[in-house]
Amino acid sequence: MIFAALCIFVLLVVLMFRRLCAARYSRKEAALLVALAGLQLGAAFSTAAFHALALALALYVAAEAAARFVRVQTAHDIITLGFLLAAIQIVSPAGLVMTAIIVPALALFFGDAGSHRKSTGLLVLLLFIPGITALILFYLAREFHFDATAYVGGSLDRAFLPQTFDRANPRRNGLIDAAVMAAVAFPVWLMAARSRASAMIAIFASALIAAVIVAALMRRSYPVSAFLPSMAGLSILAFAEFNSQERRSKRAIAIASTSVFISCLCLAASV
Repeated sequence: MIFAALCIFVLLVVLMFRRLCAARYSRKEAALLVALAGLQLGAAFSTAAFHALALALALYVAAEAAARFVRVQTAHDIITLGFLLAAIQIVSPAGLVMTAIIVPALALFFGDAGSHRKSTGLLVLLLFIPGITALILFYLAREFHFDATAYVGGSLDRAFLPQTFDRANPRRNGLIDAAVMAAVAFPVWLMAARSRASAMIAIFASALIAAVIVAALMRRSYPVSAFLPSMAGLSILAFAEFNSQERRSKRAIAIASTSVFISCLCLAASV
């Protein structure tokens, strides 16, 4: 699985670089921002790398599709987003919680008040594929004890260590993880109020943090390094939505450097 993890790592780097270039960052600026994000992506290799990077890739592509959808609402985009949300459910046990948060939040961006029929149709399209996926996974788990995540690198409950910050209290550990993720994701929070697309990216970050909190309350926690790659990808998408041209690149690099510094401190503290 290490080769597959490396492939996902490279794919994420390429996608991030292309997205920043499309957002009119220079190649040097985009390369520096991606290099900083790469340090956070690299945290995945201290845990179950394939799972951490697969989740990061699924969230990155889904959040990018959602940000694009809030600009131009088309049935094609919503079907694509539905498949991506289904993929998140397959690659991570936390995917169901994230989908349950993302779908209602995304529904708030559907059309104007006078287009109820269009909004309803888009919501049905969005719900259909993730809903069917959740029902199938639930049925297979109940009737055949089938764990989809075991076929994409091993179950998270087996692959990830059950504690990091607090070995004696997985609930406390998970809540600390969530707090760390909220701190690392501050680039997303800074951009959230700038545009509807940025707000959508913040919803994805919030959904991931909420899923970690739910897992903690169920006394299941995983290393914080399993989620840092996901936050790195969402931060890059947030930088791409940074439309202010005045010293934009310097501000983005300063913010990204601070986020990486926080990540390094947290990783050091969790050892």
